[in-house]
Amino acid sequence: MGSRRSPPRLIDVKSYRLVPFPRDQAPPYAILSHTWGPEGEEIAYQEWLEAETLATKSTTGSPPDEVRPYRKGYAKIYDACRQAEADDFKYIWSDTCCINKENDAELDLNIDTDGHDLSTPATTTDVVTANAQADLALGLSRCVWFTRGWCLQELPAPKEICFFDSHWRSVEYPDNLPQLISAITKIPVAVLTQQIPITDCCLAQLLSWAADRRTSRMEDRAYSLFGILGVNMAPMYGEGSDAFARLQRELLQDTRDPTIFAWTSADPARKTSLLAATPEGFRHSTNIRVNRALGTSCHFSRTNVGIAGEILIIEPRPHDRTPWSSDPRAMTFRAP
Repeated sequence: MGSRRSPPRLIDVKSYRLVPFPRDQAPPYAILSHTWGPEGEEIAYQEWLEAETLATKSTTGSPPDEVRPYRKGYAKIYDACRQAEADDFKYIWSDTCCINKENDAELDLNIDTDGHDLSTPATTTDVVTANAQADLALGLSRCVWFTRGWCLQELPAPKEICFFDSHWRSVEYPDNLPQLISAITKIPVAVLTQQIPITDCCLAQLLSWAADRRTSRMEDRAYSLFGILGVNMAPMYGEGSDAFARLQRELLQDTRDPTIFAWTSADPARKTSLLAATPEGFRHSTNIRVNRALGTSCHFSRTNVGIAGEILIIEPRPHDRTPWSSDPRAMTFRAP
């Protein structure tokens, strides 16, 4: 969904150097998909550059993590490089050190395009399990990786996903792995296995996958959905909960999908708008589908007083062979 773009920097798995590539010209690469450790543990772009310099001066040719004071963040990336090389990848990407987060323009660009570059041959995924071999189902269900907002986009897109435990031991895949992941994430097995494209899913279903995911910043609950929704929207840190409302308004600009309104409120008596306040509103929208046979006759637009639109009203016929009226009527509405 949206144009696919490659990240500007990749880590060479042999030299551990950051290598810049023009967008759309990057070679095949692995992605380290992981949950961030405590503050100060992960390695930032500037720190990796400093480690590169020290490694270059080292007569042993040691990797960056071995010439710096020990931090788990260095070891994580080095181990990821080693695993990627074993899997015949020359490059790997990590969100910790491949993005210069001190450069606002670069950070905004990576947020805006994150998820569009995930059509890669494999994703290296760090998954903590209770007992990787003996109790995979229990381990996966307790894994915090499945609760993080930014990790959602990394499940449906890759052609291959490799799971490892916290000690980088490969997790043996049971035949029902897609079913296990689907039960945890609510993402249909057919989407996970790429039998159907994610574009076949309606907005309510896509947003339902984010209902129980968390991010450190409130705004990232919306920004982390740019990839799977195909949205190009400028991040505005500081807008708080308005980010999710702005995301929905952006979707209304070019969608005829009425399921964007198919959400429920935790407090039905409370006055609200047509738009959900948070992704939690879509928690029960997992099984909503758009009936393509009825066409896409819905139209929405933003006005100076709110949202205006036209939507089909279908008369249900539960006891009829045809479960809807053959003569649907249109309703025009305007709402804040």
